[in-house]
Amino acid sequence: MRRLTTRAKVRHLEIEFRRHEEALLHCIDRLDEHLLRCRNRIDDYKKIYSILVGLNERLANLRDDPVELRSHVDSQSPDDLILARVAVLKSEGKTLSS
Repeated sequence: MRRLTTRAKVRHLEIEFRRHEEALLHCIDRLDEHLLRCRNRIDDYKKIYSILVGLNERLANLRDDPVELRSHVDSQSPDDLILARVAVLKSEGKTLSS
């Protein structure tokens, strides 16, 4: 009888484990999706920033005083850009920790 109860508990725990493992894998998949979308936004950021630099150079040639470019992270690395944005969020009192 005791053996049957132990098997039932083990079976229940295995089912719970699999359920939570699947939920965790789903979270990882969603996180990956968001990171890939983030990468696309970083590519957009770089393109737009490049356009602004070109426009700023043209303005400077016409007026002798370039416009200050805001919110720029001088980096080619997506990792650096993400880390810089996290630092900005933290400095604004926003946090990513739970």
